[in-house]
Amino acid sequence: MAAVAMLLGACSLGSIVGGSPPATYDLQAPSMEKIRSARNSQLSIGIPIAIRTIDTEEILVKALDGRVSYFSGVAWGDRLPRLFQARLAQAFENSGSFRAVLTSQDRVTGDISLAIEIRDFEVETQAGGSEAVVDVYVKVVDEHGSTVVGTKRFQERTRVAGTEVTAGIQALNTTFQKVASDIVAWVSMRRGQA
Repeated sequence: MAAVAMLLGACSLGSIVGGSPPATYDLQAPSMEKIRSARNSQLSIGIPIAIRTIDTEEILVKALDGRVSYFSGVAWGDRLPRLFQARLAQAFENSGSFRAVLTSQDRVTGDISLAIEIRDFEVETQAGGSEAVVDVYVKVVDEHGSTVVGTKRFQERTRVAGTEVTAGIQALNTTFQKVASDIVAWVSMRRGQA
C-alpha cells in the first residue's frame, strides 16, 4: 500500500514546480534477432490511434478505481502514439523482415500496412504494488486489395520494481519491448497472406 501511495504521490503534485521543463523519457526499440523472410515487400506503419488520456506526452497512471493522473515532472519525448510508431518501426527495421519499413512521414504506400490502436499504456496502481500495462490492437491491411488480412490483440503486464517514478517508466519500457517483439514476430510470420 505504501508503494501505491508513493507512486500516486508523485502524480498528485501535478505541475506545481513551475518554470522548469519536465525530464523527458524515450521508449527503446527491442533488439531483434534477424528474421529470415521471403518477403520482398514494404511495410507501412501508421500513427496509432488512442484516446485523449493516452494521446499525450504525459505519462499516465491509473488507480484501481479508474481515476487517471500523470507522473509529475516527467514526460515522453513526443506524444505517445508518435513515439510508439517510431520505435515499432525501428524494431521492424532491426528484424530485417521487410525490404523497407515506412511511416506516415515517408508519404509512400507500402505493400501492407499496420493500423494500430493503443488501448492502454500506463502504470496501474493497486493494493499489492504497481504494474506497467500495455494493451494494443493491430490490424494488418493488404494495400493492394484494400482488405484486412489479420487482426490481433497484444497485452503485457510488468511488475514495477520499486516506488520511484523511474521504476514505473522502466517497467513501461520493458512492457513496450515485449509487445513490440510480439507484433514484429506475428506480422513477419504472415507470409503469403498479404
